[in-house]
Amino acid sequence: MGEVPEQKTKKSTKPVQKEPKPTDIVVPNNKFWSSDELLSLMAFLISLGTFAVFAYQTYLIRKQQYASVMPYLALRVMEERNGNQVATAQLILKNDGVGPAFIQDIRIFYQDSAYTQDPAAFYRSFIPSDSTSVSTQTIDIGNVVPAGQNISLINAPSEYTASVLDSISKSATLMITYTSVYDEAWQISSSNPTPQRSP
Repeated sequence: MGEVPEQKTKKSTKPVQKEPKPTDIVVPNNKFWSSDELLSLMAFLISLGTFAVFAYQTYLIRKQQYASVMPYLALRVMEERNGNQVATAQLILKNDGVGPAFIQDIRIFYQDSAYTQDPAAFYRSFIPSDSTSVSTQTIDIGNVVPAGQNISLINAPSEYTASVLDSISKSATLMITYTSVYDEAWQISSSNPTPQRSP
């Protein structure tokens, strides 16, 4: 019998995977927060929430206090007419708010000029001095207008004086700046009777 030729075994080219050594194994860190750390976190969050509630309540209380003493000045020209003719007229400053108004500034703008005099004296200067029926009330910086009070700055009870006051009140702009007891400042004018926040 002939000899069977010897078969050669091919060596594998795949890399041999080595068994990892104990020192090569990375153990994930599965450590959770301790109970003390969780309690500390919860205490911090509760304190933060309590502070937020307290701050908001303080804000609401302060806002309520401000609203409870808020003044609201208004300028009005009250007229009575006889047909198309103005029969009587008066310029009224009224505090429709719930707190006193402290007058800080008074300005009158007329024909490109600004005046800081008493409004009653300004309007009265356009009416002849012999018109004795005209009555006025002065107002100045530093005066206080209590809540609910009306101040008739000038009252013109005749047709002539009323027509003069009506004409001047339409061409002149009276501007008053006032504050509340908390020093919040507003400004009103005869051209814009709604109070505006003053810087």
